[in-house]
Amino acid sequence: MTRLQDLTVDSFRPLMGAVFQVVEVGLERELRLVEVGEVGRGWSAGRSGRAPFSIVFEDSSDTLMPQGIHPLNHESLGSLEIFLVPIQPEDGRFRYQAIFA
Repeated sequence: MTRLQDLTVDSFRPLMGAVFQVVEVGLERELRLVEVGEVGRGWSAGRSGRAPFSIVFEDSSDTLMPQGIHPLNHESLGSLEIFLVPIQPEDGRFRYQAIFA
């Protein structure tokens, strides 16, 4: 399992367009990584020492996932537990954001 505190914006940039599997009781779906970027000015490195960044996933499912910690699996990163927040849908697809500070 990859440690979240070891991840940086550069861990996710090469994965743009990659699919992450969400598998938890009562919920199975695929999320596609659609945005990766550094967080705006005024934010400083958190306790991890890394520059803050954000990732956004897109979901083609017709059911909104609740805000919370969700287990995501990716072939190169392994298992991650990430706090996802629903954000403005785009093109009829649900979107979820995670911010790493």
